[in-house]
Amino acid sequence: MYRFAPIDESMDRTAFNCEKEQLTAYFRLYARQNHERRIATCMVCLDAEDRVVGYYTFAMAQIAKHSLPPEVVKGIPGYPLGAVRIGRLARDVSVRGRGVGALLLRDCLTRIVGLAISAGMPMPAFRFILVDAKTAQAVQFYQGFGFVCFKDTPSVLVLPLATAIEA
Repeated sequence: MYRFAPIDESMDRTAFNCEKEQLTAYFRLYARQNHERRIATCMVCLDAEDRVVGYYTFAMAQIAKHSLPPEVVKGIPGYPLGAVRIGRLARDVSVRGRGVGALLLRDCLTRIVGLAISAGMPMPAFRFILVDAKTAQAVQFYQGFGFVCFKDTPSVLVLPLATAIEA
C-alpha cells in the first residue's frame, strides 16, 4: 500500500532513482528546498516501509489564450489566465509497471481539484492544469488522462479544470 505526504527532511532522497536523470537529480538536490521556500509543492509517494517510490511537484502559473489548443479556448477571455503547473512527476525504477505513475497523477489532480472547489478558504482562481512532459512517452501518458498538447509546444500539455472536476 502507498501513502502520500509532503516532502520533509526525514525522507531518504538518495535512494530514489527514475529513468530520467534530470528528474532524479531534481528530487535529490532541490525538491525539499523548493518545497520549503514555497517555489513548488512537492508530494512524495511512500511504500509500506516508508521508502520514497515517487514524487510530483506543482505550483501556480499563468497561461495566454493564444498558446492554448483550439479545443480548450472556447468562452475564455484574451488576457492571461490562472493555471496550476505540474512541474515534475516521477516514480522509482523499482516500481515500474505497478501503476505508481498513474497513482501519482491521480493524487496530484485530486489535490488540485480540491484547491479549486475548497469552500473553506478562497483560493486564487485558475482554469487550467498544465504539465511539462519530459519525453514522448510522458506526452502519451498524460494524453491518456485527457491532457491536450499545446499547438506550438507539444511537450507542454493542458487539461481544463472542468474536465478534472468531472473525472
